[in-house]
Amino acid sequence: MINMAITVAVNVVLNVFLIKSNTIIGAAIAALISGIVLFSLGLRLVGKIITYNKKLLLKTFGKTLLAAGAMSAILIVIKKFFDFSITVGHSPILENIGALITLAIYIVIGVLVYGFILVLLKGFVLSDFRLIFNKFVKKS
Repeated sequence: MINMAITVAVNVVLNVFLIKSNTIIGAAIAALISGIVLFSLGLRLVGKIITYNKKLLLKTFGKTLLAAGAMSAILIVIKKFFDFSITVGHSPILENIGALITLAIYIVIGVLVYGFILVLLKGFVLSDFRLIFNKFVKKS
């Protein structure tokens, strides 16, 4: 419970400073840092409850963090050099639809880049695909 309170406090403070200067990117950075804080605080408690391979966990976390950072950098570069803005019309509703389509394009690109990099780093392996397939896709 204290971990969540600390994480929320960190998130609020970061949002106050980062949103002013970086808008939505600042909020995303605050959320990322807050997630890292929660993860770090949680490691301490988990070790008291169960035994686990800390080195493997940190290695996996590092791979996902690296993939997320690379995805972010690639999306920033794509946004800077390519304009995927879709204009559907000039009414507020149609402008919102165009913005949602543009957002969907960036989400798809982000998911593909993140997944590709995670596979390259071996943070997501064939056995993970099989596990997901057997749990969610394959019907018994």
